[in-house]
Amino acid sequence: MCEHREFLITGVVTRLTDGSMDADPEEQTVIGYDLELTVKCDQCDQDFSFPGSVPIGMNPNRITTNADGKELRVPVFSPEQILELKAMEVSNN
Repeated sequence: MCEHREFLITGVVTRLTDGSMDADPEEQTVIGYDLELTVKCDQCDQDFSFPGSVPIGMNPNRITTNADGKELRVPVFSPEQILELKAMEVSNN
């Protein structure tokens, strides 16, 4: 039985768009970015899962997972998005 002493962590950033599937990918409006993380044992190749009550799906504003819980999806923000969020905070106060 493997003792799981070494791991392979993979991260992929996905551009979330407004869903205009007919548009050229370069013309679609980006509404957010999603970091998709997976973890597996580098010795036995077994996938690890992310436990808990994380909702399934993709959402530019909250952490989600895929259906089998082996991929954690975390929203990430560009520097421009951070500036927009800070500007909204200031205008709401």
